[in-house]
Amino acid sequence: MYGSLLALPYGSFAQAFTENFGSVSGTSSIATASVGFSTASIPFTYAGTADVRNTSPSASYTLASGTVASGNANIFITNTAGRYFEISGINTATLTPGVLNFGISKSTNAGTGADLLVEASVNGGAYASLGYAALPTGSGTSKWYARTTTASVPTGTNVSIRFRQTGTATQYRIDDVQLGAAGGGTTTPCSASVTASGATTFCNGGSVVLSANSGASYLWSNGATTQTISVIQSGTYNVTVTAVGGCTAAATSPVRVLVYPTPIVGGSATDICGSGTSTLTARTLAPDLFISEYVEGTGNNKYTEIYNGTGANIADLSDYVYHAFQNGSTTPITFSLTGLSIADGGVLVLRNPGAASLAVPSVTTGAVVQNGNDAIGLYKISTASYVDIFGVIGVDPISQWNGAGGYSTLDKTLRRKTSVYSGITVNPALPGQSGFTTLTTEWDLFSTDDVSGLGAHTLDGAYSWSAGTTPSTGKVVTANPPASSVYVVTGDYAVSGCSNTGTVQVNVFGAPSVVIDNGDVPVITQCYGPQCVNLTALPTGATPFTYAWSTSETTAGITVCPTVTTTYSVVATDANGCNAVESISIEVLNACCEGNNVIVCTGTQTVCADSSDVQGLIEAGGNVGPCNARKFISGGDAGVSITNESSALNVYPNPFNEATMFEIKLSTASQVKIEVLDITGKKVAELANSMLAAGTHQFNWNGTNAAGNAVSSGLYFCRVATGDQVQTLKIQKLSDK
Repeated sequence: MYGSLLALPYGSFAQAFTENFGSVSGTSSIATASVGFSTASIPFTYAGTADVRNTSPSASYTLASGTVASGNANIFITNTAGRYFEISGINTATLTPGVLNFGISKSTNAGTGADLLVEASVNGGAYASLGYAALPTGSGTSKWYARTTTASVPTGTNVSIRFRQTGTATQYRIDDVQLGAAGGGTTTPCSASVTASGATTFCNGGSVVLSANSGASYLWSNGATTQTISVIQSGTYNVTVTAVGGCTAAATSPVRVLVYPTPIVGGSATDICGSGTSTLTARTLAPDLFISEYVEGTGNNKYTEIYNGTGANIADLSDYVYHAFQNGSTTPITFSLTGLSIADGGVLVLRNPGAASLAVPSVTTGAVVQNGNDAIGLYKISTASYVDIFGVIGVDPISQWNGAGGYSTLDKTLRRKTSVYSGITVNPALPGQSGFTTLTTEWDLFSTDDVSGLGAHTLDGAYSWSAGTTPSTGKVVTANPPASSVYVVTGDYAVSGCSNTGTVQVNVFGAPSVVIDNGDVPVITQCYGPQCVNLTALPTGATPFTYAWSTSETTAGITVCPTVTTTYSVVATDANGCNAVESISIEVLNACCEGNNVIVCTGTQTVCADSSDVQGLIEAGGNVGPCNARKFISGGDAGVSITNESSALNVYPNPFNEATMFEIKLSTASQVKIEVLDITGKKVAELANSMLAAGTHQFNWNGTNAAGNAVSSGLYFCRVATGDQVQTLKIQKLSDK
């Protein structure tokens, strides 16, 4: 209900306020029906155990001010002793003298009005009767009458006027309550209101100017004393205006300002090794924990979900306390979160002990007792402040907070919108069922007992990226930069209207390489020659390297002693985390026969030779192993040679000073490629790359690179590919003579 302060003289009555109660639907309580009453610039406080009902408009009386009965909504006071209706917060300081006009209807012809008292109190003191003329009795007298109090309304800045039933025989209706100055007295209009220069919800760094109506002096709820204030922080702002003559009024429609913090936008990227693409993922970080889901279901099905989007795991929530405020209380039921944890991006679900069990982990607590009119707070001890508030602390909205579109906190599930990145840290402090102003803007509404969303929450904005990504918008995009690059991501948040940018670094590293040095022992034999071989990874790239062999060893060099032909591989990882992979097959040749004798191919036949005769057979042109198998041949100081089914390769001299000869013998025509590599795997020279006929071919390398410049002394590798066979020999260049 709202009253109107006016300065409208009518005859001998100067009107200070009038209230005709408007219209309501059916029978309503005073608190519930308040929103249906007529509005004006000065709202007062209304209370009482009476109710509000409608009657047909009546012209059966005219008030002293000239107002004709309005009808429609009026206060209905039953024939129950103690029922009352009260208007509080009235400033009568400038009424000289103050009188009260009102319309009254009785239910019985015998009622005189003596059992319905009109009383006044100053600043909460004792009530005194104001009196009014008795109502007529007899047949046909049960109707509306105009009355004026016989005693003056007391003077004060906080006066209450009450209509109170003391009897049990008659029911009464009250309408068209007017307060004014009688006998030609004067009134000084006294009002207070707050207007905002623009939006009252904005992002950090914004502001809004709040202005009070004209007066002699001002006192704002934040202590300011100017007519206007510039607001940059969240809060509910009110003003008390003192008019000329000392009349003081407080605005009963305060303005709530909600300032969202600056969103923290960033992202992650995968580094690129060599050419390739990088996956960029955007993320918004929350400044602290906040409530992500509220379930007010049937019976004891009460749940509260808390989300951690801070970017860090919280191993112990001892700094946080869960607060539940029932029925408008300012004293919470508390639950310490000590010993509990929430991983980054995870949630903590709290539930009432009597709630149905969930498919997700939850913590049982008697503090989760919310009904539709109960507020919730997540309190942080270290800052002595709330990181999130659900509802309005200290306000009882009767049964629930409401919002447009069927929103309610009663028998509903509410999930925080994904673009909300921070909690409500300042209590709204707004009365009534619409005081929970972020109910419809920050929450998504679901039906009763819907718990399908409990256990997980997502925090996202609308992301856009700088040029060079595919697509250009979205949480996850792909980049393919030619070199290390910085990408800018912008996050926009529909709920707050805020935005911010972050950067994502993509590093592009050169791809490393690795070769395996087998010490010129691609084949090991049983009964003759080496039984083991040393394998050494020779990588190139950003040092230091780490190694992972297929044998599970992690050193650069390993020794292997296979009993069957085995392929070994190594992954060399450089300092940038980039990998190079290489493998080598070590052939095991079983050259045993007749105990410890050795199989030798003499060139024309396979023989089983005594081990003491093997060296002589080799010098005569024989090879260890059967004639139809791949063979290992030990060379002398003049060089090194390898023979397989289709070719034989000799390199001599080795080591060399100025030049060395590569001689290859082909049993059939083959595509042949001969390359010289340095120890990093980089090609130094290419001696052949063509189809060669069967027979013997020689290629000279004079120790120069592709540009014709002499290479330095050291270790090199000769890699020969014939058909599908690849052979590698180690060669060494000595210092030039």
